[in-house]
Amino acid sequence: MTDAKGNRTAFQYDNFNRQVRTSYPTASNGASTNSGDYEQIDYSGARVGSVRLRDGQVIGFHYDGLGRLSYKDNAVSETFTYNNFNQITSHTANSLTSNYSYNSLGWLKTDAQPLGTVTYDHDGFGRRTKMTYPGGFEVNYSYNDGDELTDINAGGAWLNFVYDNLGRRTQLNRSNGQTTSYGFDGSFRLNSVGFGSNTVSLGYNDADQIASRTNSNGAFNYNPGTVLITYGIDGLNRIATVNSANMSYDLRGNFTSDGASTFTYNTNNLMTSATQSGVMSHLTYDAENRLHSISKYDTTKFLYDGADIIAEYNGSNQLLRRYVHGPGMDEPLIWFEGSSTSDKRFFHADNQGSIIATTDSSGNTYATVYDEYGIRYASNETYAGRFSYTGQAYLPEIGMYYYKARMYNPIIGRFMQTDPIGYGAGLNWYNYVGSDPVNYTDPWGLQEEEKQDDCAPGETRGSDGVCATDVTVVGQRGRDLLSNDLGPLCAKIPAFCEYDVDILPIDPLVGETCEASTAGNKALGSPSYRQRVREMMKASLENWGGIVEYGFITDADTGLIGPLFTSGDRRKISNSAVRSPSGAPVAAVRSNFSNWVYTHSHPNNNPPSPLSSGDRKNAEFFGWTVIAVDKSFTVHCTRQR
Repeated sequence: MTDAKGNRTAFQYDNFNRQVRTSYPTASNGASTNSGDYEQIDYSGARVGSVRLRDGQVIGFHYDGLGRLSYKDNAVSETFTYNNFNQITSHTANSLTSNYSYNSLGWLKTDAQPLGTVTYDHDGFGRRTKMTYPGGFEVNYSYNDGDELTDINAGGAWLNFVYDNLGRRTQLNRSNGQTTSYGFDGSFRLNSVGFGSNTVSLGYNDADQIASRTNSNGAFNYNPGTVLITYGIDGLNRIATVNSANMSYDLRGNFTSDGASTFTYNTNNLMTSATQSGVMSHLTYDAENRLHSISKYDTTKFLYDGADIIAEYNGSNQLLRRYVHGPGMDEPLIWFEGSSTSDKRFFHADNQGSIIATTDSSGNTYATVYDEYGIRYASNETYAGRFSYTGQAYLPEIGMYYYKARMYNPIIGRFMQTDPIGYGAGLNWYNYVGSDPVNYTDPWGLQEEEKQDDCAPGETRGSDGVCATDVTVVGQRGRDLLSNDLGPLCAKIPAFCEYDVDILPIDPLVGETCEASTAGNKALGSPSYRQRVREMMKASLENWGGIVEYGFITDADTGLIGPLFTSGDRRKISNSAVRSPSGAPVAAVRSNFSNWVYTHSHPNNNPPSPLSSGDRKNAEFFGWTVIAVDKSFTVHCTRQR
């Protein structure tokens, strides 16, 4: 692969069409591939035996008698244990252990982290009804008949969500009397977010891109000075110079020095130290590669619900503050400062999820403003809080944002590490959201995503504002979805569908892409797998909130089939919802390369509905085979194996 400047990347494959080696360009623009800069995967049978990193380090993968990954002999020494149902019960890395337990239905019940145990309760539909923090602090959740979250109650504070008949959130009410209202234009696009004295108004061009953004209150405007900075770029798309200063990188491509500050990283490319103005900040990570602590003058440790930070502790493990999040990705809503619940604060976000204000129990407002790339100014740092630009955690110790997979530096508008999904999000491994922070966000530090809830490519929005509103499900395999002797089995989205899984064909139709996929064919050869595919399509089409995507993961080598999962979205599944074949959450890091098959439904697009760019990016990042199943019950595969 050669980019527009002549920089060449070479890929090598084995006899099973598995990518085994990637050789990267030299730092000089237009130069040939650097034979010494490469990554390599060595297989032991169908499983990954070892991975050679760009700097020459080799990570070995070891499996138990049932073919489950049990140990990775890297610098963080990862180990895994399982129960009799093949669910992960413990995961140790970086000398920190997380332990998991499950209820009788296989749903996660407890997550015992180094700072304490988080407990989950669910109703009969699998919806979370309560989450309990260490020490007994509870968050309770309520839903309406449409499966929409309507209320959150915690520590004497409450949140209430209001939706229109299209399922769009129109109001968010808070117990301190502050309300956020959401408005939409005639094309069903979000065009206003308002609370208190400020309303964010959005205007669009003919390509549905945000062309204007205004605040009704000038206190929420960012007014930067004029600063001219000149950058030089090398053959690996890295910033080589800033004005006259030379930038440095390690052999894995991580940013290490700008001439004044230095940075170090572990074998997972996670930042472990930052020395700025002669003072070092030290960072550690838990078994799931989440930021566990940051230390500069003081130490702060973090407790999680999945990928969300829900509490902070000091170096002596004393509670500092707690957080409550909403149903969306990166949606912090309540902040309890201190170990009690008396000091309640509420976060207010704009259209991009950036926290532009915090209000206290009395409704007093404290604004925070940003430039397009996240340089922030807070009217009161005491109330600015942990969460900031696009809802990400801000680390004042190093002046950067923690984007889960990577650290983001708003001063240069780039990530500090290479993209874990490689070229999956483009040729520039450091670029933030394709240089379009107005229209996109990057919740995982992996690839840009539209924050707006818009139709996916190939979908159309009907007069009622719903994507793919003319979806009709048939009981026969075929391309004609609008005419069938059985009649339509689903009404317009988001109506509930009366559907019987037995009406689906017994076997899905295998597309040409799957015929060339070793792992895809292996999975499709299992009757149990084909039955789970039918169950997945049934779940997608019967969902109370309308037709949504569902998925599951299969271990093609052991035949272990994981539980169904969904984010309740019509066109995507959040990484936080994904569960492994054992039912455990899947960390957004590249850790399993070859034997998993990620299967998900494409129930809204008219067939054929092949894999999207996001599907291909996930395949590239995780190393899995990804399968999409469309409405005609045809499966489409990547050729990861």
